[in-house]
Amino acid sequence: MHMTNVPRCLVTGGSSGIGYAVAEQLRDAGWSVTALSRRALAPAGVAAVAGDAADPGDLGRAVVAAAGPDSRLDGLVCAAGLPPSGPWDDPDHWDEIIRVDLTAAWQAARLAWPALRVAGGAVVLLGSIVGSAEGSTRSPAYAAAKAGIEGLGRSLALIGASDGVRVNVVAPGAIDTPFDEKLFPVSDRPDVPLGRMGVPARWRAWWRSCSRARPRTSAAPSGVSTVAARSCRPRRRRVERRRRNTSNHERRG
Repeated sequence: MHMTNVPRCLVTGGSSGIGYAVAEQLRDAGWSVTALSRRALAPAGVAAVAGDAADPGDLGRAVVAAAGPDSRLDGLVCAAGLPPSGPWDDPDHWDEIIRVDLTAAWQAARLAWPALRVAGGAVVLLGSIVGSAEGSTRSPAYAAAKAGIEGLGRSLALIGASDGVRVNVVAPGAIDTPFDEKLFPVSDRPDVPLGRMGVPARWRAWWRSCSRARPRTSAAPSGVSTVAARSCRPRRRRVERRRRNTSNHERRG
């Protein structure tokens, strides 16, 4: 395969957990993968870029590295984030969680959008069942950020409809990674009713379904919910009608 035909993807938070597993899967499928993380760690065969996934300058460098000389980006996976912690009423904690777990995904999409548009690419945002269903007494900031990811994903899907860019949000439950703080044994965790946590390897196949998804809501690995995706190429009349309805709703609001 000629290098210009190799699909390219940027994975934020690719040094461990779900981001690492997705980077591995893409590499094994023949993609050119760039991973952005503070530690500059990545699976073998994946280009590692050191930086803060919430910093626009670092994100911009990573986008340029991932998109290559033809400025094409076929995929963006936003898996970087901070875990829930406390104290819940600390303003500095709130600001930092929102910056890394929500604003960083918006920054990544904003900066990568021109290259995604060129390729007709796909975006996967990593949410959490804490934001979509559970809430959190320990970290309302984390729950708010992950709920915001779903709103961001739906909004970007609407924006991407006419640009040929698909957007999905995947909201996992408890996954056995260093990200998840082990406060209780699995058998005593109310958020793990089956007595077993998810593992990152099970997420390797989810990139394929998310990157190709048409509008739907589907089953996911145990403890996971998905946000319905928007098609990348709906009919023009449907796009215009959706935009008019959105504008009317915003004016009434």
